[in-house]
Amino acid sequence: MNTKKIKKYGKIITENAIIPAAVLVFSGNPLLAGVFFAGTNIYKALVDINKDKVKEFQIFLEENIEVFTKTVVTSKGFKEGLFITFEQYLKERSEEKRKIITDIFLDYSKLDEKSRVSFELERYYNALYIISLDTLLFLIDEIEIEYKKNIKIIDGTKTSNDKAREHYYECASLGIIEIMFVATWGGGSADYHFSKFGIDFVNRVKNINK
Repeated sequence: MNTKKIKKYGKIITENAIIPAAVLVFSGNPLLAGVFFAGTNIYKALVDINKDKVKEFQIFLEENIEVFTKTVVTSKGFKEGLFITFEQYLKERSEEKRKIITDIFLDYSKLDEKSRVSFELERYYNALYIISLDTLLFLIDEIEIEYKKNIKIIDGTKTSNDKAREHYYECASLGIIEIMFVATWGGGSADYHFSKFGIDFVNRVKNINK
């Protein structure tokens, strides 16, 4: 196997491994290259079978290189977030979901270290990983958030059916929607509201095409 060398925190390290082309040093940012390289070693099995996704993720980092300053890249919170995000990105098969993952991580990276502690990074990724693509697209295309967190259906003709209710219940299982059952003389009805997490989640996924 070939021996490759890269700079990491001002030092030269040697790794006796075949390194994918995506792990080349980022121009002008060897600190980011070092952290990214470490991530590819941790998740080597995923990297070996997802080299196209590794390249995608590298391109994302390079396109937003101005965000990843020395202060950001050397912080513990950023490194933790990068490794969590990189693993999630490699596991995700949906291109739409991978775009959302990078958007979420970019917002996370822009925070100060204290704010990153309260940022629900794992919860966003967990909900995104579990939610079906049909329900995700339902949230993107047919849902708006109104005052007081009420759900508004953009096109009632598409959503006033059993399939829409399936989407609601799936969102409820992920903590995105809260279902309030209201008893009436005729039997009862369901009132749907976004949770605080749900509002943040929907606003993030609706930015996918922006």
